[in-house]
Amino acid sequence: MRLLAIDDVPDNLVALSALLRTYLPGCDVETASSGLEGIAKARSREPDTILLDIQMPGMDGFEVCRLLKEDPLTRHVPIVFLTARNADSASRVRGLEIGGDAFLSKPVDPGELTAQVKAMVRIKQAEDRLREQASLLEELVEKRTAALHQSEARYRQLNAELELRVNERTAQLEASNRELEGFSYSVSHDLRAPLRAIDGFSGMVVERYGSQVDPEAQRLLGVVRANARKMARLIDDLLAFSRLGRSEMRYARLNMGRMAGAAFLEVAADCGRRAAIDFRLGELPDVEGDPALLEQVWINLLSNAVKFSAGREKPVIEVEGAVAGERALYRVRDNGAGFDMAYVAKLFGVFQRLHGMKEFEGTGVGLALAQRIVVRHRGRMWAEGAVGEGATFSFELPVLAREKPGT
Repeated sequence: MRLLAIDDVPDNLVALSALLRTYLPGCDVETASSGLEGIAKARSREPDTILLDIQMPGMDGFEVCRLLKEDPLTRHVPIVFLTARNADSASRVRGLEIGGDAFLSKPVDPGELTAQVKAMVRIKQAEDRLREQASLLEELVEKRTAALHQSEARYRQLNAELELRVNERTAQLEASNRELEGFSYSVSHDLRAPLRAIDGFSGMVVERYGSQVDPEAQRLLGVVRANARKMARLIDDLLAFSRLGRSEMRYARLNMGRMAGAAFLEVAADCGRRAAIDFRLGELPDVEGDPALLEQVWINLLSNAVKFSAGREKPVIEVEGAVAGERALYRVRDNGAGFDMAYVAKLFGVFQRLHGMKEFEGTGVGLALAQRIVVRHRGRMWAEGAVGEGATFSFELPVLAREKPGT
């Protein structure tokens, strides 16, 4: 505990020092006989408390207190004024206003002096700890602020790098799309023409020279023509699949019940089995979507159901729908051949087939195309089935296309 006593009377300093050392053993007491000397000693070695006489020649205690409280080095040191016993209240008010902390009357009572000094020291130590903690907190804030600025700079750098990579990737994708469009054009024109020639000339051979070749040759020519037509359908499906991701979507409010009914009439008429199929169409919720694309989903799913239920004596196809929150759910169920759920992951892959060509014809692209259309509408598609017990294909779409996806 470091104490500083300032008084212009030497006897008062001696008595005060002795009293402090007696009642506060171990304390370090330093003295000053003038205001200027006291200020200098307070600045050189910050005490825990200053005991300051008010009535001093040249510079009184009030002026000393004011100067000490204005100095950053000593402003936090508690000051206890030593006053005459008859000091008026105006003097006490003045002392408190300029920064004094307490008053003791001369002659000083030892018990009061001891208690007052201990209190002032405790206050200063507590304030010192608070200032130290505040300094540490300020330092931590500065470090965090600097780290935040570094993080922001790094984030901006990473964002710029990411934007550059995105631009590069976009340019690569655009180049790939141009190449794919060129490939699609080549497939559409360069491959279709030979297939049309194969089918056309094979037909001419059958028509002109059919009577001159044996039945086996005629059958083989028929196989050639059938495979040429199958290859043409496969090319058409592949082109439709590849173009889907680049085509612009046009949204409209769609009556899904009417669309599903029209799609069934189309696929059933093509296979000549409309009368034989028990087609059950339930209430379907309307949605917003691309009419041409969603029509293709219904055609593909219902064509699939008609094809795989063809072996049933009484084929049944059910279409039903429901609304769950902001999603519309649709199901196409048939009682046909079904499939093993162990291979369900293959259903929506291009060229993936769970049945042989001799059992059911097709290119293996239809379900992949339907799923891709649904995903472009921010929906999803899945399937359930069992061998010999039929299959159910389900898909869901947003009821309202609030945020219409890009191309």
